[in-house]
Amino acid sequence: MILVNEVAVGVFNVSGAFFAIDDACPHAGASLSHGIVDGDVVRCRIHHWRFCIRDGIYLDEMKPSCNVRTYPIRVVGDQVQIELDHTSLLNCNPRQAPKQL
Repeated sequence: MILVNEVAVGVFNVSGAFFAIDDACPHAGASLSHGIVDGDVVRCRIHHWRFCIRDGIYLDEMKPSCNVRTYPIRVVGDQVQIELDHTSLLNCNPRQAPKQL
């Protein structure tokens, strides 16, 4: 989890591809980056809600209001850059990002 401008972002490495989603589960606010990862799915550690790491879709029911926000992410050299909005990029070293897989 990375905190920038009071936004908690979960960064995941799935087979060498990086993805960024809101870190808080919309159900109870638990950290998704501390959840259980299985392929490209993260499961909340509290109530076991499942989300696709690639697109933020809530997988247990057809409830779009429960999806989590995704953020554009790219790797430039040894930096992982996350776009929180259209005007700023957050840089982090992928070696310091939490290992999820």
